Amino acid sequence: MKKLLALSIVAMTAGLMCLQAMAAKGDKGDRERCFSPDGSAKAHFAQQHQENLAFHQTLKDLAPDARIPAIKTHREEQFKENLAFLASQHDKRIAQVQACDKLTDAQKQEAISFLDVQHAENVAFFTRLHTDNMAFLDALAADNAKPAKEKLEALRARAEDSKAQIKAYWEQQKGEFRDFFRQLRDEGR
Repeated sequence: MKKLLALSIVAMTAGLMCLQAMAAKGDKGDRERCFSPDGSAKAHFAQQHQENLAFHQTLKDLAPDARIPAIKTHREEQFKENLAFLASQHDKRIAQVQACDKLTDAQKQEAISFLDVQHAENVAFFTRLHTDNMAFLDALAADNAKPAKEKLEALRARAEDSKAQIKAYWEQQKGEFRDFFRQLRDEGR
């Protein structure tokens, strides 16, 4: 799930870069350059990927009934890190908008409002998904009738479902983001 989140944020970053390329046609289109990403998302999620690989190695040494509590603890830590990262990315985008001399004050306020709404939606979506996943892990840990192999299969199925939800969500957010900044660009022409 963390890998897909990383890919999703990279996809949003790519959307920003795409807007930059579209803006390269003329001076008025340069305003999208104010929203260019700094590449920190890729580094953040690459680090988490390495942490996940190391974590999965430690699971092999644990008794089957100790794995789910360990997974919950690990996911809780990464969830908190990801929320902090999303907040820092949001703050950077807001600062980029405020520093952009290609936008009018009204456009800056409109962009900041849009970014605030998207950030709130992102936090709500990932909080809901995390809460649902933690409840799923609690139910799975409490189910003593299921053998470890079935629990592992249930974990994998849940991960695939979460990935699909995240992918669909990011596609929607990316589309809204792209449409908003295209409209902003077109207003400046």
